[in-house]
Formats: sequence, C-alpha cells, structure tokens
Amino acid sequence: MLTTYTLTLAIDEAHVRALAESGATLVLAKSARNAKPNLAWLAWTPASENIVRWDETYGVYAAEAASAEGRAPRILDSVHPAADRRVYPFHGTAFGPPSDGPRVPHRHYDVRNAGPVAVAFGLLQDAVVNGATRRSPVNAVVLPPTFTADFTAVAQLYIWTHGSEPVPGAAPDVPDDATIVTLDPARPIMAYRYEETSATFVRSR
Repeated sequence: MLTTYTLTLAIDEAHVRALAESGATLVLAKSARNAKPNLAWLAWTPASENIVRWDETYGVYAAEAASAEGRAPRILDSVHPAADRRVYPFHGTAFGPPSDGPRVPHRHYDVRNAGPVAVAFGLLQDAVVNGATRRSPVNAVVLPPTFTADFTAVAQLYIWTHGSEPVPGAAPDVPDDATIVTLDPARPIMAYRYEETSATFVRSR
C-alpha cells in the first residue's frame, strides 16, 4: 500500500520575518540509516504555514560526479518511478532496461555503473511544497565502473533552518540540533511548530 505523507511546519509571523531578514531557508533532508543525510532534498523560503506532501515512490538517477564540494550533481538520466527489487544498469549516457534482482530486498533499488567512468547515483523523489511540485535527489554515492550500489527507501527525515539557501541537491551542513523524524506509515500526517527558545521544530501533533 502506497503511503502519502503530509508534513506541516508552523512558524509565528515574527519568526518568519526574522528568518527572512537573515536570509534563512527551511531545509528537509532524508536518510535511510542513522548516518546524517548527504544531500539536501528540499529547501525553500519559509512561510507561516509550510505544507509538504509526498508519496513513498522513488526514482533512480545518474549524474556527473561533482568536482567540488557544495556543487549540485548534474543529472544525466533518471527513471521515475523505479520498481523495487530491480537492478538498473547505466551505460554512460542513459539507463538500460532493469533486470530482476532476486537478492535485492523489498523497497530496495539497485543501480550498476556499466559505463566507462565514475558516476554519481542515487534516489529521486517528488514532493509538493506549498503547492509547487519538485523532483529532487534524495541521496548520492559515486560508483566506479562495474560497481553496484543498493539504495533503500528512506526512514528518517531531518528538518532545520539554514542561514543561507543551500544549493539544491548539494551536500548539506546538517546541524546537530536538526529535528529528526522517524517516518511511520501508521502516522502519515505530521505537524511541527518552530520553537523560538531552541530554534528548532517540535511536534505539535
């Protein structure tokens, strides 16, 4: 069964103005494990009510390996949606037809670099942010030729405010006090509010 998540982030008007004056943005990132995310999934200028909706549907992408830290990957090709328990070969410029992966678990997506040079790979996911649809990379790993990577559906969401707008898809500087949410299909509707004293988001329901 496909899960659709709805996340509402509420910020008092006074705090919205203060964040706007400082040039801050709201950032969401996702991680499949306890390790911090390695890409910023979504970033936008905060409003008093911020609503993000997404389905737990993923795609896979291939991108040029970034030559400098903080540079967003330039996507070469993608498949969206992608089917789990499949292996997607990338042949240097485009993905080929996927093959069955009998050893690939449920909710896992494998990619294989069948091209001649190192390439970055990862998952893509759509989201609707305050009414605008975006498709953005969720994570990334660089694979040498002939290597295969296994990606799993993400389980944790990181929420924080950033002092300046990060490059979409670039490696984020995740603060230690970022709000971490474990995604639960039984509780797909989530609401948080911005707390002035801690400058973090706390659950309101």
